[in-house]
Amino acid sequence: MVDRITPRCSDDHKVYIKTQYKVDDASPVKSEEFIQWVIEDKFCDGRPNWEGVYEANDVIYCPDVVPFEMMKLRLLNGGHSSLAYFGHLIGHEMVDGSMADPLICGFVKKYMDQATVAVPEVPVDLEKYKAKIVERFSNPLGDQVSRIAMDGAKKLKEFVGGVIAAIIEKNGDFTCAAMLVASWIRYMTGKDE
Repeated sequence: MVDRITPRCSDDHKVYIKTQYKVDDASPVKSEEFIQWVIEDKFCDGRPNWEGVYEANDVIYCPDVVPFEMMKLRLLNGGHSSLAYFGHLIGHEMVDGSMADPLICGFVKKYMDQATVAVPEVPVDLEKYKAKIVERFSNPLGDQVSRIAMDGAKKLKEFVGGVIAAIIEKNGDFTCAAMLVASWIRYMTGKDE
């Protein structure tokens, strides 16, 4: 599992790369500084020696990557979706602009708090992980709300469907997940506020 936010590059970024680095790249990739690789420690010919190459939390070896994937999908990706539709509906174009709005930021935090019950046991401090997600979403990286909002039917099924099922199974509060689905339905009408 790889976790790193990589927004779409604009033509301005391509010009900057060409001017600054003398590289004519038709498809550059920009990203946040944060990176995390979670790798199942099952190698047929020895483990790559990445210790010392990356920061301690950048590469995690584990016996099973699935709990980490579920954590990322349900908190980070679901959190992204939780800001995208409401953010768009009230006129935000950028992810960091949405997070600067106290209503959106508060909703993202509350969504992740409710979704936490759907995360399997994983050796991660989930409160710190969620705080880091808020910090990452607030980063002025130039990430567009429209990129996050794309393919909502597929994303909501993958990122939020399991959250809703787990919350119902545990008799928890699914208010924010229901509001997220409602915001997507409103977004699909093509009308914003």
